[in-house]
Amino acid sequence: MRKELERRPALLACLALALGVSAGFHPANALGLVPLLIAARLLPSRLILAAAFLVGLLRAPMPTLPVASIGSGDIRGTVVRYPVQRESGASALVRSGSGLVSVRYAGAIDLGLGDSIDARGRLRPPLPGQVGPSAVLDAYRLEVVSQGPWIWNVSEQLRNRFLAASAASGLGPEDAAWLDALCLGARETLDRATSANLTRTGTVHAVAASGLHVLILAMLLEGLLSLLAVPKILRVALVGIALLLYVGAVGLHPASVRAALTAVLFRCASLVRREPDLLSALGLSGCFILLVWPEEVFGLGFQLSTVVVGALGLTPFDPPERDLRPLSLLGSRLKSLARVSLIASLASLPILAQVLHEVSLVSVAANVLLVFVLPWILGAAMLGFVVSGALPALGAGLIAGIAAPLAGWGRLVVDGLGASPHATLAVPGFSGYWLVPIYLAAAALWRPHVRPA
Repeated sequence: MRKELERRPALLACLALALGVSAGFHPANALGLVPLLIAARLLPSRLILAAAFLVGLLRAPMPTLPVASIGSGDIRGTVVRYPVQRESGASALVRSGSGLVSVRYAGAIDLGLGDSIDARGRLRPPLPGQVGPSAVLDAYRLEVVSQGPWIWNVSEQLRNRFLAASAASGLGPEDAAWLDALCLGARETLDRATSANLTRTGTVHAVAASGLHVLILAMLLEGLLSLLAVPKILRVALVGIALLLYVGAVGLHPASVRAALTAVLFRCASLVRREPDLLSALGLSGCFILLVWPEEVFGLGFQLSTVVVGALGLTPFDPPERDLRPLSLLGSRLKSLARVSLIASLASLPILAQVLHEVSLVSVAANVLLVFVLPWILGAAMLGFVVSGALPALGAGLIAGIAAPLAGWGRLVVDGLGASPHATLAVPGFSGYWLVPIYLAAAALWRPHVRPA
């Protein structure tokens, strides 16, 4: 494992940067740098660790405590999530100098991603179980100081057009909401039972516009452009632009940004005649996220995506066999998918157990059955959206005739397995610091895979 780390300075920098940022909140975390310095035998590796740790300390934001009392307040900040429209009004997540604030306002005000706002209203603590914001502002005055970058405005227009195409395809409200959640992470309109079953089956990432969606979209675009014989450097550029628009359309979530950067960096390696390396791409994208959004070091999405991608990067996968019969090819793909689901479930198990106090016993099966159809859902829905402008009937047919039935299968899997009383196993609560020896023990058991000559 020591050689694997020292061969990847970007990964070392990401680890030390995360330690530095977290030490700004919890000084005891600085002790985690000691074993890394001991494990790194080379002087350049130790210098990278020390420098990245210091940068992390400097970038660590001041700790903010949730609002404990009710009173009037002013908020000035940037909209970081698409506003959610409800019957009682609308709400938007705003990053301000005092942390993340959920701003509730009259729905008639047009807010977009990246807009800078100035609001005044009734400031109160977040609702019980509300994750993320440190306060809620019921605004009676809200002013848009400046609009967000044009690229996010384009992404928002694409998002709204996709939602309109989904609604115009003849689907019922529940089916349209489920399809929108699978494709764009628009899960605000999902019913509580489905949301609970997603957690119980370990498939929340399927409606979170996570790295999985970015990876699938990148692979679909790469395959299409390869068939069209597009030059490699132009393919990488076009895939990067498409992923940038998609990241904006799903709401600029740090997890999706990290996944898009990882995918682009992984493909850029071949342009400079380097072997693509998933762990190095993970380290570079992780450094970017922590420099831009240092508070994400405590985010569940960042932690889960990092350990899952890291585990997959350390796992050898044999290249797919050629000239297989259709049934043999299907069996081979299902076997590979089951292996990926098992690795991802095991890698995320300790963190989910610590946060949720339960583990899913059906996550591997649920992910295999759902993730197997997700590329077809995304492909058909996105293609239907693209052609819906010129050929509305064809677009509606692709969405309602292919994407929606496959999405219905996914919902059947989630609701069927999640409703079982034996879907989860409760575990006692434990400190997050126990995660350190757990993952260190897993790393100590890892051995490099040597391919036969």
